[in-house]
Amino acid sequence: MKKYIMLLSTMLLFSVSTQAQYYNEKEGEKLSKKEQRRLKKEEARKQYEIKKGLGMRMLEKRDFVLQADRISAKTGPVVGVSRQVNYIMINGDDMIIQYALNNAQMGLNGVGGVTFEGKIKKFDVKNRGEGKPCMVTIQFYTPYLNGVATVQLNIKGDQSDATLYAGNDQLNFSGTFASIENSGIRVAKTRGAFN
Repeated sequence: MKKYIMLLSTMLLFSVSTQAQYYNEKEGEKLSKKEQRRLKKEEARKQYEIKKGLGMRMLEKRDFVLQADRISAKTGPVVGVSRQVNYIMINGDDMIIQYALNNAQMGLNGVGGVTFEGKIKKFDVKNRGEGKPCMVTIQFYTPYLNGVATVQLNIKGDQSDATLYAGNDQLNFSGTFASIENSGIRVAKTRGAFN
């Protein structure tokens, strides 16, 4: 936890320092707009890699939550949703995928959607290199989806997206990520025909 706080503090200080004007350190004169753009891009690349590295460490520890603020199906519109009840959580060998489209008390999980709980069977992390997203392929077993389902997850700086594949069905999640402790998610239970 202390490491995360230190890393976040460092990132905050770094982002504050990027707001200053750019000057040539040798001569003390203001840099050209072209040089300023180049330095801003370089700093953005560094920030991207720092945040991607943080997400990869969370994945390696299997202490990761993708908090979705947008969800879409294979076909259909993108829907804005609440991060507290729409997420993909990886906790050791356990995985929970929960979505709720309307925050109502309807739905199988009582918050307007469904909660899939399962065990991870395969977990493959690939860092595709500097400036490119980290890609994770997860296969997990859940009785709610009649067997093994696949999640394709990408970390892009401080953003993350994932796609749940279950048979011919597909559900896309987009948002940010956090550790389980810092996520503030609300775990619901699927009830009804499954329990």
